[in-house]
Formats: sequence, structure tokens, C-alpha cells
Amino acid sequence: MSGDMLEGSLRGKTAAEAWLRAHPTRCVAAEDAMEDFKPHVILCGTQASGPALRYEMNFAVPTVFIFLFKEGVTEFRDHVDFEPPRPSLFAVHPWLSGELDAPSRNLHQPGGFVLEESVSEDDISQDGPWHELHRFIQAGPPPVAIGWGSMIANGLPPSAMLELALDVLRLGCRRGVVIGGWARLQHLGQQLLAGQCLLGTSEEKSRELADFASANVYFVESIPHVWLLPQCSCFIHHGGAGTLHSAIRAGVPSVVTPIFGDQFESAAAAQRLSAGYGFDVSLPEISAEDVAVAVELAEQNTDIVQALAKELLETDGAQQAAAILDSFLHTEVMSGRWGEQFQVLWRPRNIVPQ
Repeated sequence: MSGDMLEGSLRGKTAAEAWLRAHPTRCVAAEDAMEDFKPHVILCGTQASGPALRYEMNFAVPTVFIFLFKEGVTEFRDHVDFEPPRPSLFAVHPWLSGELDAPSRNLHQPGGFVLEESVSEDDISQDGPWHELHRFIQAGPPPVAIGWGSMIANGLPPSAMLELALDVLRLGCRRGVVIGGWARLQHLGQQLLAGQCLLGTSEEKSRELADFASANVYFVESIPHVWLLPQCSCFIHHGGAGTLHSAIRAGVPSVVTPIFGDQFESAAAAQRLSAGYGFDVSLPEISAEDVAVAVELAEQNTDIVQALAKELLETDGAQQAAAILDSFLHTEVMSGRWGEQFQVLWRPRNIVPQ
């Protein structure tokens, strides 16, 4: 595991532990939940491998891994070929990941998974939650969407992230939709509009940003990408594989400002596919001037991205993955064949309880 990936994983583990301490009754242990539910198959990511594999060994229930980045496939290579055989899923489109270094007959790459959220006519009606955002979008040229999802970069606190976003829009004379994410940029934006100084900026700079934002920027906590992105001219984001996939699928060029791990692969993929512009340095090292120029360069590839979108819309990674799992479940698990192989392999080792 790379240093950046390990650091990100440790930050996530620390945040999860803190949340569990603060909300002790909101979750149950994975082992307890599985014993209550009694699954036929367990789907899990790499971070849940411990409880999943323990349950497999105790109850002869196969674990199927879903990988969201290439490095995860490499790190868990032994699990892909674990006996008895079971499918593993790499939920990233080959366009974005490139060729796998060591393919396996058990590893399937059906394509990216897309959450088909939608915004209805009621949602954008006068009484709907997205009415004001819809009005903002319709009131001028297509905006630039900016959002870093669950990312908060070391050395770049949320206030600096918001300042960067607003400076990019100011420099490019662009309208923008800023998606709050875990950095809660929407709250900082509303505070700025209410007259509070942005942490780390002067009173004069904060006032300038507030004046610009009041006329040109809409702040939103979250919004379905499938609805928002087709109405935008560009999307500035961190480069999560799912996020880049969603942008290409919407026919919108990306500016990828990676923070750690596989996001640098996404930045390189955006460049390789001419799906936008991808930086090869991390977000704290990127200036607003650099991003503003990148937006102009990315938008020159709009026709290319829209052509890619047509091809991408012809594949449904989640549907193909469901077919693979359904076949495994009925052919191997429900028939009892997988369990019989498991007993032959593992019962002599006294792992499975009598």
C-alpha cells in the first residue's frame, strides 16, 4: 500500500472509530449482523475483509470482493484466487483503470457501478428542494461544478478549499455550483455570504469573495450527479473512479485535482482519454490560476467526452455484476457444490465448527 493510500486509510479508520464512540447504539458488529441475517454470499470491500473471511471460515459462506481501485486488486491478490473459487469484481471501467497487471479467471471487470439517483419534476417545482438550484442553473450560462466528495486534503483545510474554488470561478469569470461534501463547503459558503470572514483570509478578500459568490455561485450540500452534471460545462473534482466515471457518462469534461491513491490514476486517465485535464500533483500544490486554465483546456474536449459518454451509456456495470453474482449463487452456492468443496478443503484443518 502506498504512503498516500495508507495515510488516507488510517484517517478513515480514525474517523470511523471516533464516530462509533460518539454513536454507540447506531451500529452493530459486522459478525453479529451476519449471524442474524444468515447470508448465502457476502459482498465486501477490502476494509471489511476481516469479519467477512472469519464468517466464511466459520459458516462456509463465500466472500466475494468488490474492488474500486487497481491497487486494491494487487494488495488482495491472494484473496482473488482463494479456494474454493468465487468471483471477484473490479468495479472500474477498463477505460479508467487500464489493463490489469495480472488478470485472473476469477476476477471480472464488468464496468463502473452507477447509482441511478434522479431529480423529479416535483423536486424542482416551486415547493421542491432543488427549486432554487434549478432556477440558478437556468438563469445563465452552464455553471462549473466543483466538489471533492469525502476528501479533505492534508495542508488544505476546508476554508482554503472554498477559497480555491471561488478564486477559480472568479479568475475564469464563471458561474459555479459548489457541492459541500465532507468539507461542508456549503456551510462555509453560507457563512461567507452572511458576512463572516473566511478563515485564513483577510476581511477585504472575504468581502470580495462574498460579493462574487452572491451573484455567481450556488452552494449545495449534495445533489445527484446524473441530474446536475449534464447541465454544467465542466466538473472540478478529486478523481474518485466513480466520480470520473459519472462525469464522462454525463458527457462533461473533468478537471481532476487528485489528493491521494488511485485518484492520480484517474487524473492520468482523464488526460489519456481526452476526457478533461488531470493534474499530476496533489490538490494542496495546485493554484487557482492553474485550475482556471485547466477548466478552459478541459472544455475544449467537450465533443470528445460526449462521444465517450455514448459508448459508456451502452454498458451497465452493476447489471453485469448482478448477472455474474446470480450465476455463481445459483450454480455453485444454492446447488451445494461450493459448500462441498469448502468442506473438503477446510474441514480437515478443523477450521469449520462441527
